[in-house]
Amino acid sequence: MLGIAGKLLREARAAAAAGTGPAVDRDTESQIVIRAVRVTTMPKLTFADVRRFTDLLNDVYPGVKVSDVSDPELEAAIRQVLADKHYEDVAAQVEKVGTNRSCSPHHYTSN
Repeated sequence: MLGIAGKLLREARAAAAAGTGPAVDRDTESQIVIRAVRVTTMPKLTFADVRRFTDLLNDVYPGVKVSDVSDPELEAAIRQVLADKHYEDVAAQVEKVGTNRSCSPHHYTSN
C-alpha cells in the first residue's frame, strides 16, 4: 500500500510541477493515501465488508471524499456491458469493478 501511495504522490507532484495537474496540498495528499488504501484493500473484501471498510475510512479521514472510478470512459463501458447483458446496474458494483481495474496496473508492473 505504501508503495502505491508513494507512486501516486510522485505522479501527482510531477503533474503539478509540469502544470498539468493541481498542486498537491494536504487534502489532495489525504485523498491519494485513501485511494491507495482502498485500491489495495477493497478487491479482497466482500460486498458487505466494503461498506464497513468505507465507514471506517470515513471515520478516520472525516470529510475527505474519494472515488476509485475516476475514468468516465471506463464507467460508461461497464454500464454498457451491464445493460447489454441485462444485469442490474448497482453503483457499488460498478465502483468495485473500477477499483479492481485501477488496482491491476499497480500490482502487475515493475515501476
